[in-house]
Amino acid sequence: MIDRNLGTVERLLRFTFGVGLIAFLLTRPELAAVDWFIGAMAVMLMLNGISSRCFFWWALGLNSRKSNEADHA
Repeated sequence: MIDRNLGTVERLLRFTFGVGLIAFLLTRPELAAVDWFIGAMAVMLMLNGISSRCFFWWALGLNSRKSNEADHA
């Protein structure tokens, strides 16, 4: 498994944005193909926020997590 690479602020932003996108999709009368894609991205953002891991950031060698943040997993 990849190391945690998301900081606290980024985790909260990703999770909040994912929840907001899901809320937006729930207000739509019907979902087109692009809406399903947005839903999948929203779920991925929420999972990133929960797990504090982003595969895309890992592949690019990026890390927004401070070294002094406690690792609870």
